[in-house]
Amino acid sequence: MTAAENTTEFRALATEMLLEFGVSVTFTMRTGGAYDPAQGLVVGGGTTTYPDTLMSPPVPASRQLFSKEIVEASDAMVILSAPDITFTPKNSITFVGFDGEEWSVLGVETYYPGLLPAIHILAIRRP
Repeated sequence: MTAAENTTEFRALATEMLLEFGVSVTFTMRTGGAYDPAQGLVVGGGTTTYPDTLMSPPVPASRQLFSKEIVEASDAMVILSAPDITFTPKNSITFVGFDGEEWSVLGVETYYPGLLPAIHILAIRRP
């Protein structure tokens, strides 16, 4: 199987799985503003909202998070299908709203089975 075929197949599979088992959520990204190291957050600026984004159901994070932080009891991991979203999730400025709460994205790993990204694996934390 060529890299292009591998990429096409894996991306289609990711989309199919999320359509069957995923949950629809809203992602918000902070735009502009500046990072405040005392708070550990981006402050100021505006936001861009991405409603109706399919995400895997969250599963408890059982390994060290991508940002090298210690795993907390409320931490979870979720998967997004890269070809089905119009944004690239980023640490500290991306938030996901579901279960009536806004969870912060702590880390992002992108999986490339070939030439293009297929999935983003996100480490998220409740406020």
